[in-house]
Amino acid sequence: MRKTRERQPILSKPVWYKRIKGKRYIFLSAALLLVFYFAVGFPPTSAKHRPAYLRIDKENTDTNVLTWVGRAPVYEVTSIRSIYFQGSSWISSQDFYVVFEPRFEETDILEGMTYSYRVRSMDRGQIPISRWSRHVMRRLSVTGTRLNVFDHPPTPIR
Repeated sequence: MRKTRERQPILSKPVWYKRIKGKRYIFLSAALLLVFYFAVGFPPTSAKHRPAYLRIDKENTDTNVLTWVGRAPVYEVTSIRSIYFQGSSWISSQDFYVVFEPRFEETDILEGMTYSYRVRSMDRGQIPISRWSRHVMRRLSVTGTRLNVFDHPPTPIR
């Protein structure tokens, strides 16, 4: 005669799995927020953040007016002027400026030149406290039309 064993119900998922399942969504949302922070960036909330939303005023043709968002007491701006000839670039000059507001204006711009700018935050002793921002560029054509070409449109900067 055969012995019959009692069959016990088979659990589809262990009890601890239900507890972890809820925490998994919290972990995934926190990870998504961190990825968004490092990939896209948020506007600066303190002086130690690098300047954000760098842009060059498109309307002005005689000067380059650079604006950004930041909360530092002092900023350092680097201005790189280059000439492009047959597809290769030659750097003609690079200058550094110290400004005390989130605005920089460079006068006496020339046709045929490409202007590139980057900004970083500094403390009152003019010691850098942030990394350089991404650069924005403005290329002025050589023709008499004064065509402006803006290579990096305003985007959030980490």
